Amino acid sequence: MKTRLSTSFSQILRLDFLGLLVSLLLVASTAFLIWSKTPRFPIAVPLWFSKPWGQEWLAAPVFLWLVPLIGFLITFINFSLAYFFSTRERLLSLLLVGSSVIVCGLLFYSLLNIILVVT
Repeated sequence: MKTRLSTSFSQILRLDFLGLLVSLLLVASTAFLIWSKTPRFPIAVPLWFSKPWGQEWLAAPVFLWLVPLIGFLITFINFSLAYFFSTRERLLSLLLVGSSVIVCGLLFYSLLNIILVVT
């Protein structure tokens, strides 16, 4: 089932470019935040929130680099798929772009909270 949107292809390309720019800006700001705060980190930082509370939450500060790496990989995969589906399924393309921005924003927010807790 195809859904008809009332936007033109040039508007979608602008939204794709804007979403890519915001996602990469969030990934770059998380990487800069880790890089600038590295000397202030303690021996272990809370990172693995899916595990039971206590010692298992903690990880070495070098594992914080997983956050911008995951954000970059999600951005790359989502925008590759959005480019692939942009001509046939415009709604899916817009959903992939939007979800990439949301995920990168949530990763930045969670890293910000981790840094505020440990410093």
